[in-house]
Amino acid sequence: MTKTATTNIGWIITTIRELGISTADLAKASGIRRPSIEAIERGRATTAKERHDIAAGFAWIANHGVKA
Repeated sequence: MTKTATTNIGWIITTIRELGISTADLAKASGIRRPSIEAIERGRATTAKERHDIAAGFAWIANHGVKA
């Protein structure tokens, strides 16, 4: 069974969006499917792997630009 966090990280994705990074950009850079990112934005609990992948995707975009 995969553990999920009850912490809402939707605010992180909102911040990413304010920086001009779209859901499609984040999905491509993180490897997380777009519907999952959209569900996380709406407050769905996340797994440790999803949180890691979102952070890694954001870091990749920050280092290489929005075009993932």
